[in-house]
Amino acid sequence: MIVRTTGMAVLLALATMAATSPAAAEGGYIASGGVSLLYDDADEAFTNGIGDAEHNGVGAFGSIGYRWDNAFATELEGGLRGGQAIGAAEDTTGRGASQDTKVLMMNARIAPETGGRLKPYAGIGAGLALVNTQDHSLGSSNDDIAPAGQAMAGFSLDMSERTSFFAEYRYMTMLESGGSASSGRNVNHAGFVGLRVRFGDFKR
Repeated sequence: MIVRTTGMAVLLALATMAATSPAAAEGGYIASGGVSLLYDDADEAFTNGIGDAEHNGVGAFGSIGYRWDNAFATELEGGLRGGQAIGAAEDTTGRGASQDTKVLMMNARIAPETGGRLKPYAGIGAGLALVNTQDHSLGSSNDDIAPAGQAMAGFSLDMSERTSFFAEYRYMTMLESGGSASSGRNVNHAGFVGLRVRFGDFKR
């Protein structure tokens, strides 16, 4: 229900901005950034008894994409996020657990021209997530693969004709895996900052 409601809200925002957006120049771009996880909540079943993840973590991502002249952009993104979790035997051993998540996503974004250097944008994405959980209290390791989806909203600030700074919020969820190794849902909220560099023979 949360994913469906969030997705509908993002799609409504995309449609509203598209209806009021003037044409924008085409061009390819690459982007990279870092993230500070605001909240990371994993169902206990998903992490195989490890427990809920703590409210901290860091990560990074890189993407390559193309912006069309109607202000829509599509991009392929790869990323890595890491955080701390509660070890299954942490109370007796004093050692916790860690959780790393690798993601490969295909995103669609809309970034309308505003006539100024500051531009809002929003988007959605879908792909796969590989979650590795290291339980240091038990000395065990486990990998889970699950489909993932995300919604994003933020703004970019043009620093030059080709380079822009961006800051955005993301909501990502990893859905139930089909195998017996994992079930449940892993959700996190994150704030990203980074740089986007445009390339090709075009003018902004």
